[in-house]
Amino acid sequence: MKNSYLLPVTLVIMTLSLGLMFINRMIFPMPDWVVRSIGIIMLINLAALSYTTAKLASHKNQKGDMK
Repeated sequence: MKNSYLLPVTLVIMTLSLGLMFINRMIFPMPDWVVRSIGIIMLINLAALSYTTAKLASHKNQKGDMK
């Protein structure tokens, strides 16, 4: 896969956004616009994360069939 850097980037973004949601829930509430922005980022990141994971699994399966 040419874009092998994309999976770690999406994992970091997802971890940060989940951390911010945890802070919002447990430590102190954030403004509504911040929570909505984090939610939009998480939705976009979820699509990118699922795409890169599927591509990586497909690439690994194709490599295994050649052997």
